[in-house]
Amino acid sequence: EVVMRIANHVHNETGMDNLCLAGGVAFNCVANGKILREGPFKKLWIQPDNDPDPVQTIQCSNSKESWPKGPGFR
Repeated sequence: EVVMRIANHVHNETGMDNLCLAGGVAFNCVANGKILREGPFKKLWIQPDNDPDPVQTIQCSNSKESWPKGPGFR
């Protein structure tokens, strides 16, 4: 419920259609599935964990040039 409220708030504030998540919270597959099924975003991308730093960020991007491409991206 909290993740959905945050996702909805981010969408309302930015108006962006794409959501990029990173950090520990981003690896919650239940929450990610709910964001995809019930949330306002058209695309969701999860940053792979490549650094042990626990920094968590939420970033929205509406630029097609900056959106990841390739298999596995929805």
